[in-house]
Amino acid sequence: MPIPRPRNLILQSLLAAFILAVLKILAGWLSNSLGVLASALDSVMDLFSSSVNYFSVRMAEKPADKEHPYGHGKVESLAGAAQGVIISVSGMILLAESIRRVIWGSNLSLGWSSLGVMVLSTAVSGVQGFRLSRAAFETQSQILRAEGLHFSMDVLANLGVLLALMVMRWGAPPVWDILISILVSGYILKESLTLLGNSVQELMDRSLSEDIHSEIERVIRSHHPSVVGFHELRTRRSGLKYFIDFHIEISGVDNFEEAHEITESLIDKLKSRIPNADVTVHYDPKGAR
Repeated sequence: MPIPRPRNLILQSLLAAFILAVLKILAGWLSNSLGVLASALDSVMDLFSSSVNYFSVRMAEKPADKEHPYGHGKVESLAGAAQGVIISVSGMILLAESIRRVIWGSNLSLGWSSLGVMVLSTAVSGVQGFRLSRAAFETQSQILRAEGLHFSMDVLANLGVLLALMVMRWGAPPVWDILISILVSGYILKESLTLLGNSVQELMDRSLSEDIHSEIERVIRSHHPSVVGFHELRTRRSGLKYFIDFHIEISGVDNFEEAHEITESLIDKLKSRIPNADVTVHYDPKGAR
């Protein structure tokens, strides 16, 4: 069975997140359940994330131009920071409402519609999470992997809300609904603040991870006997693209063409090891700084 295009899969995630968010908001409003509303907010967060990912995939297909020689990837960071702020505020409002209900109490009107919505949500999230994870494994796409992770975590959150609704349906006190809403809103706050932090770091051109730096250094050191050192290694990320630049020191090579060939082959090797990398290498004689 062929793997759908990443853009199509993310579009399907957008549609699923939108429908589930609407259904949960309606079910939460009718039942007055904070747990269901917390799960609805989680789906809204997924809707934001899928929108950013879909936009990122589209922007990744758009080549750099005269006004944007490094591409358009920073749009993803700006959108990520914005959604991080919006969802954080929403999570804090939900958490405040949970605390208010702990103090003053609340009345719930739990019907089969709330249970049905959560069962449907769990099933849809599970199927879409599996499809995204499978496609991510086949394509090695980081965006699809992130999408799959969101839906997989939704399954766990939905199961928690569903369990709370079921035990309250059987006569358990409403405190279960408040407890689940606190746990889910806390999770939403954690994820949104992480998203905000990562987006700000990317806007500030934070270096790539230590693992990627180690891989770059390993490739450089093992590339060619004439490459005796390197310096001024700089890395950053912009959307889907990694930017890497550094200087290498070449010894025993006096021919310009040979030095150029060593450099170009090193660039090709790094691009094959690190997908979506834009690599710039300057070559200097040994000892030059």
